[in-house]
Order: sequence, then structure tokens, then C-alpha cells
Amino acid sequence: MVPISKRGFNLLMLDLLWGVGGILYLLLCMMVMGNERGWRILILLAALPCLFTIPLVHICDESVRYLIVQGKLDETKKILKKMNLTKMQVETAKGALACGIIQNSRHLPYTAGANFLNSTK
Repeated sequence: MVPISKRGFNLLMLDLLWGVGGILYLLLCMMVMGNERGWRILILLAALPCLFTIPLVHICDESVRYLIVQGKLDETKKILKKMNLTKMQVETAKGALACGIIQNSRHLPYTAGANFLNSTK
């Protein structure tokens, strides 16, 4: 979760990087497509950045919703503490549980999610 004060900047950077990436891809096309195997090289070079996402699978945490639905409350507690949620964010999550937005699992009693969130702060 991104703090509210930094969301605008992060969105701007996301939009900016899409544009920069498009320009770089066009430059790459102009350099590679003169060759008879140019399209193969282009596809290989375009796929290389995808390899950088593989380590992210091991670095990023599971979603809190998924962990609650799976009944992994201890792991959820660790992630919520790591996120350092404000009281308002915890209240919002409680409301989502009460409305059934988060709670839809046969593994977790209806009140278990709300009781869990009460115990995190």
C-alpha cells in the first residue's frame, strides 16, 4: 500500500514509464529490424524485462484477503504489522469484513476475520 501523500507521484511515474518504454521499444525496433532475423531478436529482447518479475514472486507478500480466506491468520498478522496500517485503515478492513467483501470462505467463521482485525492493533 502506498501512503496517500505519495500516490500521485507513483501514478505519474507509472504513466511516465509507459511512455518511455514505448519510445525505447520503437528505438529498439529501428535498430533490430534491418536484419533478416530481426523480428526474432526483437521478441527475445522484448521478453527479457519479464525475467525481472520472476524474483518478485518470492519477494512480495500474499494479499491479506487471500490469507484471511485461507485461515492463515498468523501470517496475516505479520503482514498487517509490516504494513503499519493506521487505525482508519483497520476500521475500513473491519467494515469490509462486516459487509462480506472479504469474508466469503467456508474455512473461516463470519466473526473470525473481524475478531482477528480487532487483535491486530
